[in-house]
This record gives sequence, C-alpha cells and structure tokens, in this order.
Amino acid sequence: MQFLHLILRAVHVGLGFVGLILFWLIIAVPKSGKSHIRLGKAFANVTWIIGGSALISSVWALVHLDSFAPHIQHASDSVWQRDVYQLIFAILLYLSVATISGAVFGVQVMRKRDRHGELRHTSLPIWLSITMICAAGLLTFGLWRFSTGQTTTTGMPQAAYLIPIFVGLFGLATTLREWRYVIGASPDPRAWLDRHVWHMCGTGVAFHTAFIVFGANRLFGFQLPGAWQLIPWVAPPIIGMSLTRRYLVKLNEKSVVTTTH
Repeated sequence: MQFLHLILRAVHVGLGFVGLILFWLIIAVPKSGKSHIRLGKAFANVTWIIGGSALISSVWALVHLDSFAPHIQHASDSVWQRDVYQLIFAILLYLSVATISGAVFGVQVMRKRDRHGELRHTSLPIWLSITMICAAGLLTFGLWRFSTGQTTTTGMPQAAYLIPIFVGLFGLATTLREWRYVIGASPDPRAWLDRHVWHMCGTGVAFHTAFIVFGANRLFGFQLPGAWQLIPWVAPPIIGMSLTRRYLVKLNEKSVVTTTH
C-alpha cells in the first residue's frame, strides 16, 4: 500500500512541475502554430494523469485513511491529524475533478468548434455533473464543520473551514455557468475560442494554486495563520481570472480589427 502511495505522489508531483512548464510554453509560442497544438495536447494529457492520481489519492484517504497514512494510528495527535487529512483531501477531491473537467471542456470545445450541439454528446456533461456534485459536497462539509463547532475538540482553526465553503461556492457558480453554455442555444461562432482559452487558463491556474498551497508550503515551510490561510486559495483564481479576461478582451478586439480590414 505504501509503495502505491509513493507511486501516486511521485507521479503527481513530477508531472505537476511538467504541467507548469508546459503551461508557460503554451503561453509563449504562437497560438496558431503546430507547436501550440502539440504542447496543448501534452498539457491536456498531463492534466488528466495528474487529476486522476489526485482523485485516486483523495478517495483513498477519505475512505480508508489508516491504509493511506498508517503512521496516523500511532500519532499522539491522531485526532488532529485526521481532521487535517479530511480537510485537505475533501478539497483535493473537488479540485482534481474540476481540473479534469476543465481540461475536458477546453479540449472538446476546440474539437467541436462551431458544432456546439455536439458537446452534449461527449463526456463533458458527465464531468460537469460530477464536478457539481463534488462542489456541493465540499460546500456542505465546510458549512457543517464551521457551524457545528466541531473544531473545538481537535484544535483545528475554525477559519480553516472557510476554505471549503469558498471553494465549494465558487465551484457551484462556475459549473452552473458552464452547464448553461453546454445546454443553451448555439452561441456566437467564436464563442468556442473564448471557452477554450478560459478553461485551459483555468487549468493552469489550478496547477499554480496547488503548487502555492501544497508545494510551496512543504518546500519553504511557510504557513499563514488563521483566516489568512484563505489567501493562497483565493489569490491565484482572482489573479488568473483577471488576466484571462484581459487576454480575451484583447483577442476579441484583434479579431474585430482583422475582420473589418
């Protein structure tokens, strides 16, 4: 079991760094060239593998923590550690599903392009449904632990449960928006490009968020106190969405200029 755990971690961490590099290479190369397509395919494949490894690890940790982390059975602060694992892997479960779903969305809208109705016959509706269920479950978990005072017996900061509340609400809002896109009437012929950019950049934001929240903490041993722990979760999505919107505005302005000339 521990060997499987090590394999999952090695795959996840190793490909995580590969994904970060691929993301910035995709940003750097010309968007209509073969290099962009090849790098994009590689990035999508890496994303699905990373998402799958995170999904397996999350389900394993939440269903049977004693086999996932055997040391916890003999720890003096076992109750505290169990709460920490439950919180982290509840969030990671949603993020892994949302990351896979985002990459599926980005790839499928590119493949179907202006054939909008065909999106309903791909795997996309399945992944959107799973993402919505996980977001709702994460929100419910956060609200329950925050409101019932479960944290007082373990020492877990109550503010920590604001993270699943925020992430769950954000996940529900964004997934509902994408559902409306998929089942709605055929949009503008160029709408697929906006969704492609939005979701592939969103997947890149997920990579950066995971690195800042989990990787940077372990590498540098830095942890924010209390409610400040929300910052690494909130800042990357806010910054990433803002930059993506600015890029899409410039992209659409460029398209208008090109078509009018």
